[in-house]
Amino acid sequence: MAIISAGIFWNNFNKVEATPTPVPLGSVKVTSYAWSDNIGWIQFYPDFGGVFYDTSTGQLSGYAWSDNIGWIKFDGLSSYPAPGSDWVAKANTSTGVFTGWARACAGTVPPGDCSSMASRTDGWDGWIKFNNTGDGISNPVTIDLTDSDTRGEFHGYAWGSDVVGWISFNCKEGSLSAGDICETSNYQVKADILPIVSDFTFSLFSGTLSATTTAGLSATSTVATLSLTGETYGDVLLSAATIVGLVQFSKDNGVTWSDTLTVDKLTGVQVFVKVRVINIPGTTLKGSYLATLTAKDQGQDGLPKSLTITLSVNKVTYRWEEF
Repeated sequence: MAIISAGIFWNNFNKVEATPTPVPLGSVKVTSYAWSDNIGWIQFYPDFGGVFYDTSTGQLSGYAWSDNIGWIKFDGLSSYPAPGSDWVAKANTSTGVFTGWARACAGTVPPGDCSSMASRTDGWDGWIKFNNTGDGISNPVTIDLTDSDTRGEFHGYAWGSDVVGWISFNCKEGSLSAGDICETSNYQVKADILPIVSDFTFSLFSGTLSATTTAGLSATSTVATLSLTGETYGDVLLSAATIVGLVQFSKDNGVTWSDTLTVDKLTGVQVFVKVRVINIPGTTLKGSYLATLTAKDQGQDGLPKSLTITLSVNKVTYRWEEF
């Protein structure tokens, strides 16, 4: 009876009464449709509404629309049905896994517009839970934050009690009904996050490479600092070549060194790496020598970047031995 009465109530609701919502600062639109076998389509960017994803915090805000149960609210809620200090629907910005709740406003007391957080008295309160597992479902709602081709796409299921049932956020995963809605539809909830671009800067941040050679002995240069910043598809491999000596890298501020070095995938945060040249032969003449450094994005279609820096050999001294 709850879903029937909810449907009758919201069939009389004027969708246009909701106030048009501008995209909040720092957020992007969430578009397309989710699907519930109980209530049908849920539109994430309807006229005079809209759901938004905060790219810094992972939080959802705004309203989605269901023709059967009306507005579904994603922020500004209270009286959550479980203890906790912050149960707003929010994705972990590292893993993309959502926690928290949304609410179908029809589950609140009349006029059922979420102006009150008090629940109806017929047993349905409108709460929709993210990261809910059980009853054969172990696929929580997530957002793809890493793949260059599918970034911003939602996956998984939320649970809206017996009235709303399971809500599928991605048609590729199918619905829970006997007849697969994906045979005729192609819904997929998606945040308008800009795609990852393999574009980064590889530069000399500070310091120089210089060495003093002595006949019969090998030398090691001073240490310089390299900078990497931007975004990449995958981890970045550093390697180098020079006509004198061996180039080495360190990402722990010179504690350990290696001939090649892998830097974690770049996500816009500046990364610093130390570089030096060892085994410079004592026979090396005074002068300037070029070392060619390469930073290669190892993700699919990743770009390589090259950097040429100068190794200055200051002088050659000789050791005299008396016979």
